[in-house]
Amino acid sequence: SVEGTPYFGPLVWDGENSQIVTLTDIPNQLNIKPKAKVVTSGLGVIFPKGIMVGTVLKSGVKGGGSFLDISVKLSTNFYALQHVYIIKNNFAAEQLLLEAQNKEL
Repeated sequence: SVEGTPYFGPLVWDGENSQIVTLTDIPNQLNIKPKAKVVTSGLGVIFPKGIMVGTVLKSGVKGGGSFLDISVKLSTNFYALQHVYIIKNNFAAEQLLLEAQNKEL
């Protein structure tokens, strides 16, 4: 999500530049400025809320659509990674169940 907004969407990589991804599904009425921070939304069971993902390079509407395509420069150089940790969330099933029950309310 773009920090300071209630909206979130998936990051999509086109397979070319490992430093650039596109944040999609953000309503086009938002005025997203370059250098705005992109952070994790906290939804789902993978990443907690507020982890820095990158910064906005540019945003615009593609083909007159209702959603922005936001170009994001990642804060991590994935080609330079040497060590990674794989972490299993032992409470993922319970968390998903609780989130689903919360949506029903």
